Amino acid sequence: MNPMLHNVNTPTIAQNTRSGKAAVYMTLLLFLFSTAFSFASGEDQRNYLVIGIMGMSCLLFPLTFGKFYSGELYVYLFCLSLPMCLIKNPESFRESTFAYTLMFALTFVIYLRMLHSRELPFRSYQKILKFTLYAYFIVLLIQQFCLLAELPIFNLILSETAEFKLNALSPEPSHSARILTILLYSFI
Repeated sequence: MNPMLHNVNTPTIAQNTRSGKAAVYMTLLLFLFSTAFSFASGEDQRNYLVIGIMGMSCLLFPLTFGKFYSGELYVYLFCLSLPMCLIKNPESFRESTFAYTLMFALTFVIYLRMLHSRELPFRSYQKILKFTLYAYFIVLLIQQFCLLAELPIFNLILSETAEFKLNALSPEPSHSARILTILLYSFI
């Protein structure tokens, strides 16, 4: 084969593998940030799967230093403004909240960089949204059935249960409406 006729835009195996891993990581980010599972939630209502994926983002962040997009500047300015809270209100400043906010910001930057590099195809994004919407519906149906049949309620995170106020895949019932609204608008 003539090397001059070779298509320059054909991705190599290494690029496909990297792109595939990035797409899986973005899928995990989207799914874990929009769901909550009882097995991964502690007594303090923290979602440890989300904390774990944000920790992975912090570890991956140094590997993406070669990329910089203008939208990141606002995230960095926000992170630089956080110590002002410590100076202004040192008695109410919590280090855990500061660390969580920084982890979230770095995760957002990683996601932003992956979006700009087009690692996740549009159709895959739509499939993730559709799957998550169906998952909410199915889990809510199972929870309603468990409540009617007086069985232990599946994926119940808050121990306070009022009749038919179930959380589906969100941390609490009031969050379901917001999460589902964002998922529906994103899908549309």
